[in-house]
Amino acid sequence: MIVSLDNLEAGQGRCTEIGYAAGREIPVIGLYTDTRQLGTDNPQKIKALIEERLENQFGYVNLFVVGVVKMNGDVVTSVDELINLIKRWESEVVRDEDEDVSQDTKKMAEIFAELLTTYEKKNSDYGNSFEDLMDEMGLISGVSQIVHKTNRAKTLVLKGEQCVKDESLEETLKDLINYAAMTVKKIREQEEVNAND
Repeated sequence: MIVSLDNLEAGQGRCTEIGYAAGREIPVIGLYTDTRQLGTDNPQKIKALIEERLENQFGYVNLFVVGVVKMNGDVVTSVDELINLIKRWESEVVRDEDEDVSQDTKKMAEIFAELLTTYEKKNSDYGNSFEDLMDEMGLISGVSQIVHKTNRAKTLVLKGEQCVKDESLEETLKDLINYAAMTVKKIREQEEVNAND
């Protein structure tokens, strides 16, 4: 959440939103660009504004509001600072999400990406023949492809034979998964058609 801290008072609405965000642990950025400072010849004021530009008695900022904002956020004094802070937070969130994803999950994501590439390539090479067959023969045609690939995988494992040139066990298993996924896709499409009838 981004909130303006300019003007003499933050206002009831803004204070309510800041308090709600703090209670829900929602990150808040306070934007304070008000440069109306009384006097430029007070050494204490200049020192305070440099060292503690927000938490001092010379600025037009309610210190309680600043404190609540900083409970789960920060205060910036320019749009450039605001943009930089947002970018930094975004990169931290992405890094945290990456750290939360296990290595096994990342490997699975890589496999699914490969499966999608295989699906697109084969559909480009052979056309939509699988769906055409499903339309003509029904669900049994999808299941038969799955059984066929399962039997091929079983032969490769038990006999150590490569049934088709350049088709390894891994390629066979990837085809099997894609056939299963395409069958699920077709089932869902049919359910949508039935629901709309």
